Amino acid sequence: TLLMMPMALIVFLAMMGGVEAIPLQVMAILAELFIWIAREIAHLPYAVSSFPKMSNISFLMFLIGFLALCILQSRVRFSGILLIACAIGSLFLNAQPQIFVDGTGKVLVVRSGDGLMSVQAPSPKSYALTSWLRLQGIPEIERQAVSNKSLKCESGICRFTLGNRTIAYVKQIPQLRAACRSNDILITPFSAPRRCASKLIIDRNRLQALGGHTLLITHDDISIETVSDYRGAWPWSVRR
Repeated sequence: TLLMMPMALIVFLAMMGGVEAIPLQVMAILAELFIWIAREIAHLPYAVSSFPKMSNISFLMFLIGFLALCILQSRVRFSGILLIACAIGSLFLNAQPQIFVDGTGKVLVVRSGDGLMSVQAPSPKSYALTSWLRLQGIPEIERQAVSNKSLKCESGICRFTLGNRTIAYVKQIPQLRAACRSNDILITPFSAPRRCASKLIIDRNRLQALGGHTLLITHDDISIETVSDYRGAWPWSVRR
């Protein structure tokens, strides 16, 4: 880049006299070299590492630690290393959501107890699916494997169990009433019946109002986060 930028300026100046051919050839060689270096580095072992998203507290710890290293002059600044280490270590301690539902209800990702994931999506290259897997720190090779692992479904209903709760993902409207009667959590891209016995219903109406959902299920509680929680009730926020 130290050579590319001055060469670009020389090319513009040479254009005034119509003698830009040679500077452009030199610039092309530099560009090819730049790309070659980038590709070689990208193929090195551990050139890219994937990590799950930091929590707000972890990010604040990392930021304070980084600023301490850069700004403070005494030995106290080395405490920033401890804060940075704690922030990075917390990435592996935070409980990860077990269910992700996108804003349309057509993409569902389920994380089982052993860390494996199953997917229900219109396409393995769905933007919502690949974005969420990347956000969870899933490496590229594993993302491709996860994208091709589908939930087991019968007669338009995908059933699975997390904790002590039964969950159904319904893909066909005629199956909604049956799913309502026998599952604790109902997830569907359609509008659920008004009289539905499921304790938690994530349907088209709820998704349109709150956006995508993530669920963390334990034996005692269900922790739910939605796009609306992060978006907030601002004048420019989309509300339906």
